[in-house]
Amino acid sequence: MPDCYHTTRRLPFLTDFSARDRELVEKAAKQQEERQRRADGLRRKKADGIREDLRRQLRDLLGANKLAELRQAIRRERLAFRDLWQPPAGLSRDYAKEKKAGNRKIDALVRKLGANPEKLRKLCTEFDKRLLTVLSAPDGKVAHGYHLPGNLDKWMKLTPLHQYPLPWGVDPKPKDPRDPHRWFLFRTPFFWPLFSFWYSGSDNFRCDRELFLDPTAGLVGNKVWLDCDDGDLDDLAQARAEAQIAVVFEPPIAGIMEICVDVQSLQGRYDLEIRDDFGFSRAMAVQNNFIMMSLLSPYASETQLALMDHSETYVNGDDSSTHNNHLNTVQHYFAHFFSSEPVRAGESIYVTVGTRSMEIASAHNMDLHSQSDYRWFISSVEVHIVP
Repeated sequence: MPDCYHTTRRLPFLTDFSARDRELVEKAAKQQEERQRRADGLRRKKADGIREDLRRQLRDLLGANKLAELRQAIRRERLAFRDLWQPPAGLSRDYAKEKKAGNRKIDALVRKLGANPEKLRKLCTEFDKRLLTVLSAPDGKVAHGYHLPGNLDKWMKLTPLHQYPLPWGVDPKPKDPRDPHRWFLFRTPFFWPLFSFWYSGSDNFRCDRELFLDPTAGLVGNKVWLDCDDGDLDDLAQARAEAQIAVVFEPPIAGIMEICVDVQSLQGRYDLEIRDDFGFSRAMAVQNNFIMMSLLSPYASETQLALMDHSETYVNGDDSSTHNNHLNTVQHYFAHFFSSEPVRAGESIYVTVGTRSMEIASAHNMDLHSQSDYRWFISSVEVHIVP
């Protein structure tokens, strides 16, 4: 399948960074990018293998010549169906009736070719299940995000700083500035725009992405489109878009880092349209949006995710329309992370925070058009070393 990967980062020169620390952060960023590329390559390879296995099973069931004949018949029926709706005669036709008639023609042809239509549909269903298992495998730790008003008790207990109205700009001072386990508060302006985009899909899919990123204002977001017209028997796609800002933390003592991120939802919309073509119609669309956190350190480099929104749609030949707006605009949400490995004392670490959108889709003889639009305001980032 076609594959594209793009990532950009900018590490601004900071006077309080030693040359060694800057070199180590650059090294960690490159290591993280390479780790992600390897994971994406392996995921694409597995998806290609599943796709080829479906093609093999279709050839075994029908034979290469009969499979080609079936594909040509499906294309002819699609074109003939479109012609039915041309004015003036097409304006008064019964859509459901004509659609059923066209599908009966395809089923009759399959039987004439010596195959069972239901068996072909089952192959497509199994393909989607295997595909989703591979493409939805997480790249790192995944936890749940939290709606702050609905989880206020948990929020208030996370850090002592939450006794203060942080969103109002209050800057609480630590009771003991020498306490190595005290909490450090970071707010706008942030720095270092970092964004990446990866897409892998079959020929009939198209993908596009719009980036929203303003580090000084704390804005991160992505809009992602997936489109498939005249889907074949085995079309699939996956896209991942990330936008992040960064803060710098110098641990006063070695240990496990705890990170608390307060965000506000500025946009959280997912729109999906699926229309049936002719053939063995089935489609799948899975959408996820995360708040993400990454540590850039050669000794503790990692990425963790907090799931904020999720949608799954599966259809067996029926037209489908989905318009989700689950998140409450301008309300606060939070994510809570712990580093997997201890960090070193006195070593400057980039802590990046942002959002990831992940889209997965397959279309078997169906048209599919999806658009996700998620934008967040990073209100604050709190970091400390766990006692």
